[in-house]
Amino acid sequence: MHIPRPEPSFWMDDHKALSVPGGADDLLGYLQLSVASQPTDLKAHTRRILLAGQSASGERCFGALIDLFIALGQRGAGLKRHLYDKVHAHLNEGQRNYLKHHLTSGIDARDSSPAGYGDSVLSLGFLGRDRRESTPA
Repeated sequence: MHIPRPEPSFWMDDHKALSVPGGADDLLGYLQLSVASQPTDLKAHTRRILLAGQSASGERCFGALIDLFIALGQRGAGLKRHLYDKVHAHLNEGQRNYLKHHLTSGIDARDSSPAGYGDSVLSLGFLGRDRRESTPA
């Protein structure tokens, strides 16, 4: 007899380890909602990034890292570097360059990104380059 696993909201908060067993899709969706509702929950950010890395999805990894960089701003360079190092192999060159450039400065939620935002839930920015950057003063 197969007993289905309960929804993550029923067990995730009591789970102490940062690595999370189970299927990536349900858990990543739950962790995205957790990050959206509590942007300062570093355990949810860390779990989401590690799980996105297990799924080998560049867009999921990039979006999760973008959200961490937004939440931490100029703080937490060590954590940002550590989690970036865990999943950077799944990112494309543009995504890697964008994140490396923002390791210490962080990312503002309103920033534009030429690399897109992947599955970010905290970004308010737009895709592309801001024309004001290239307009002479």
